[in-house]
Amino acid sequence: MKGEAPFLSVVVPVHNEVETVERNFKHIVAFLRESKWTFEVVAVNDGSTDGTGRLLEKITSQIPEMVVVSYPQNAGKGYAIQKGISATQGKWVLTLDADLELPVELLDSFFEVQRRTGAQVVIGSKWHPDSKVEYPSSRKFLSKGLHLLVRLLFPLYVTDSQVGIKLIEGDSARFMNRITLVKRFAWDIEFLLAARVAHLKIAEAPIILKFGREGLGRVRLKAILQICRELAGTWYRHFIQNYYSGSLTSRPGDSMSAGSSTGVM
Repeated sequence: MKGEAPFLSVVVPVHNEVETVERNFKHIVAFLRESKWTFEVVAVNDGSTDGTGRLLEKITSQIPEMVVVSYPQNAGKGYAIQKGISATQGKWVLTLDADLELPVELLDSFFEVQRRTGAQVVIGSKWHPDSKVEYPSSRKFLSKGLHLLVRLLFPLYVTDSQVGIKLIEGDSARFMNRITLVKRFAWDIEFLLAARVAHLKIAEAPIILKFGREGLGRVRLKAILQICRELAGTWYRHFIQNYYSGSLTSRPGDSMSAGSSTGVM
């Protein structure tokens, strides 16, 4: 997008969502137009094979605030978010799941948490006392198990790492994006670990979640094994190679201090 950088960039990874993508993106844009923010929406087509890519191009031709990043092969949610963040210009970056099971309207409360805490990263948590979550027991069990494993492996100090809505100060997001390596399911964990190493302040916000898929949704045994491999690689890079501290030769906040106190315009 040309001209002055927008206040907010919304990054939405998309994979095979042809039935809902038009409705959901129009909803996102309609909500943002009602706000007082300048914005851009970056849709990342993660190798969809069901016509989602063609539909995104059609929508983009109708919505000037929207751009599409697309590539032919599915590479994973983490890779899609990285590609999307690389294309952003906003003062703040919001990552959001394309199915809108986490409504974009949560953005108002996320900015409220940011103003109150001065955090550079605000993440959603299913376990926040004010969250309203409709979630099948199988997913709750999996989520709790992953959380316990992450607590054993990493000093994240958060109650939930995997919720698909995160508000990140823009320059910090783009800085951290250069060093995160995980391409699929554990991107959130690696990003939060790198943010902790960089001394970015992380705050948690309540969410509203109505899980719409059956059972475990898209999570399968292959995905669980992939998460374990990604966690092992992240642990090795952090504790054995000191990769993250070595990559952060300067703290992002040193040149971006305005991001921690500016809040909503």
